[in-house]
Amino acid sequence: MVTVQGVPWLADAIGWRWSFAVLALGPAAGIASILRLSALMKRLEPHAGRDEATQLSRLGCRDTLLRHPSTRDLGGRMSAARNVGIGVTGLLVLIGILLAGVFVLSNSKMNRTYSVSAVDLTVRTDSASVARGEYLVSAVVACRDCHGEDLGGAYFMDAGAMGEIAAPNLTRGTGGVGGTYSGRDWDLALRHGVAPDGRALLFMPSEAYTHLADEEVEDIVAYLHSLPPVDREFDSPKLGPVTRMLLATGQPIQSAAYLDHEQNRPKRAPQGASLERGAHLVEVSGCRACHGADLSGGKVPGADPSWPPAANLTPHPSALGRYAEPTFEHVLRTGEKLDGGKIDPTTMPWQAYAQMEPQEIQAIWTYLQSVPEVAAK
Repeated sequence: MVTVQGVPWLADAIGWRWSFAVLALGPAAGIASILRLSALMKRLEPHAGRDEATQLSRLGCRDTLLRHPSTRDLGGRMSAARNVGIGVTGLLVLIGILLAGVFVLSNSKMNRTYSVSAVDLTVRTDSASVARGEYLVSAVVACRDCHGEDLGGAYFMDAGAMGEIAAPNLTRGTGGVGGTYSGRDWDLALRHGVAPDGRALLFMPSEAYTHLADEEVEDIVAYLHSLPPVDREFDSPKLGPVTRMLLATGQPIQSAAYLDHEQNRPKRAPQGASLERGAHLVEVSGCRACHGADLSGGKVPGADPSWPPAANLTPHPSALGRYAEPTFEHVLRTGEKLDGGKIDPTTMPWQAYAQMEPQEIQAIWTYLQSVPEVAAK
């Protein structure tokens, strides 16, 4: 749940200076390259040829000088140096234009606003709602993976090329949204990926949370309101060039940009160990975000390139068909794969899903047995 605050087009002064610096320095660097290459060619000119050419010049043999091999060779080298310099200048100018374009386009997307008809949900305080909300936050929607163990916010991205981005404080403490968000604001953030000011949140998995029922969102908010206040504030996100490139090229890091904001959402979610409950859990737990729309796995879109491919969850004999239901539950609860290896919890939040009730895992298993088979890739 991240949004950039600030005046449109001036949200990141450093980014502007960086872009304009590239544009300004590109031609200068190219000209400097020409001058350096010219100087180098002069230093490399053969001494013998230079001496002979000088002697011919002293004798007034202008025509002979112009025809001398050393003179023609020097001219060729100078021409090549100029061509290289022009090429370098052009390349740097193009890079500068590209970077400036990425900055402008990404900033435009960050400052785009969405008009969404959100539901003004009831903020409940009863103990039953709080208990259900705690279960959802801990075992289903896995909020702590980004927002920290105390849900007071945490940096989940702190790398130079990606930038510095924190998931905000969800409590009612200083710097937290829990004390300022209304029922409508929570609906906007969770199911639409939109901040109260209408701008899209970054890296908010609303493509999954958009399927939450009204009652589930109300339970989640009831639990968040019950938390002890955490006083923790964060600076506005600093977007690195890679994050800006992801934005500019339309990668799925702003779910608000491609959600159907007008879809009907249920009042209550299916219950029990039914196939319908399993289908609902697969959606709201975000399984498709990594395992694909058909759950056949593969490279995770928009993820760190070092991440392993997501597993194939279809019942094909080469995929989930190798598992029995108890084995599947064992993997979710322990993170241990069939080959004895361990699932990295930073790429697959099994530690959250390990807290699911047995009938919930049974429902997921039942649903996965019903999806079309896809051979392992």
